[in-house]
Amino acid sequence: DIKISMKTSDAQKTIEAYERLRPLCDYPFHLGVTEAGTKFHSTVKSSIALGNLLLKGIGDTMRVSMTGELEEEIRVARAILQDSGVQKSGVNIISCPTCGRIQSDLLSAIKIVEEKTKHIKEPLNISVMGCVVNALGEAKGADVAIAFGKNQGLVIRHGEVVAKLKESELVDRFLAEVEDEVKSRAVKE
Repeated sequence: DIKISMKTSDAQKTIEAYERLRPLCDYPFHLGVTEAGTKFHSTVKSSIALGNLLLKGIGDTMRVSMTGELEEEIRVARAILQDSGVQKSGVNIISCPTCGRIQSDLLSAIKIVEEKTKHIKEPLNISVMGCVVNALGEAKGADVAIAFGKNQGLVIRHGEVVAKLKESELVDRFLAEVEDEVKSRAVKE
């Protein structure tokens, strides 16, 4: 069996190479940007090249190449597959870019949520927001959301507030709601 790979270390050249060859042959394509660099640079280059090609329906297999971080290669590859619509599984975390309204340690909360939800295979949209102002609008598209406020916050499920709690209780309750959402979907199947 033959699979064609035309990796370069340049995202634009990678895109052009695969786009030019696609009409000329029917062999499967293995996508990647080689020698992509550190986590930051590799993520940017791979997202541009692989995401672009996948959105055009080009590519059968892929690898994100990253200097020395195999687990991160896998995480970034899965995210590219998920966000390009190729793979419909796993958690999609929506979070705000932060602003002056934030009165909590949002970054720490997001890191905990990422770590505690990485095992979930079910397609799920969750939202972690730094304030109620953004959360109520953003939470409408989320299966489960959390909105921090001053020393307290909300847990929201399918657009409805299910709990108003002290900040110290928010993340645990939010994660419990996420797990409950996953279980309720499994029962429906």
